[in-house]
Amino acid sequence: MSIGSGSAAKRLVQSSIRACSQLLALPATEVLLSGAAAYMNAICGLGWSPSLEKEAKAAAAWIGRDSDYVVIDAGANIGSWTSFFLKHAAQRKGRIYALEPQPAAAARIRALNLQCCEVVELALGEHPGRATFYTGGPLDSMGSLFDRRDSSVRGRTYDSFEVEVVRLDDFVQMHGIERIDFMKMDLEGAEYQALKGAADCLRSRRIRALAFEFGTSNVNARVFFRELYDLLADNGFTIFRATPAGRLMPLSAYTEDYECFARTTTYFARLD
Repeated sequence: MSIGSGSAAKRLVQSSIRACSQLLALPATEVLLSGAAAYMNAICGLGWSPSLEKEAKAAAAWIGRDSDYVVIDAGANIGSWTSFFLKHAAQRKGRIYALEPQPAAAARIRALNLQCCEVVELALGEHPGRATFYTGGPLDSMGSLFDRRDSSVRGRTYDSFEVEVVRLDDFVQMHGIERIDFMKMDLEGAEYQALKGAADCLRSRRIRALAFEFGTSNVNARVFFRELYDLLADNGFTIFRATPAGRLMPLSAYTEDYECFARTTTYFARLD
């Protein structure tokens, strides 16, 4: 192709942008393209998390078989993830600490009489003390230490009450925990703060693997994925995102594509 014909092709493409932009400005077209983009992202594990059982099954597969495991379920709600984990780790011995600040939800976990599970009514955070917890009900799975103003909870009514907050660094000292084989975090935006409160655990490589969510609730926390990625990568973790089928896809490097606030993505991480 000659230089002249190349320039002509470039002008043709540029001129078509104006015409296409008129089509894309139609509301119906915008909805269709947004839906298609969300669907494709979900297939790749960006903005659509697997079921709790698939998450728990993936976590159980990462637990070593040579010694008793220690697992922390932070944001345990009514114990569904813990129940699924025990189902898939049935042939192994260990202990689970289910951390849930909502009293009614914590009571539901205790009523399950799960073997080797200790229920603790508190929230993980960066600083110890008392904090306001926002909830739409006594068993709300979307309760948070941050006032919910994201669009996913539009129309819901939230109440608030005070909860105890503890740093993970202090929690492991109080309970004599030498290592954490897996920590699941479903903290509705407070995952970064929980990890900041686990600085000693991360530095000493006491946490071997973990899972966390990123998405809609991080709007309220004003936390970017970049902050979570850098904190974990700097402490020797390889990070994976989970697809709806439960497959774990490794992240080779950070990219702004992961700053997905419209939906929620589940990520796994483990020490190299």
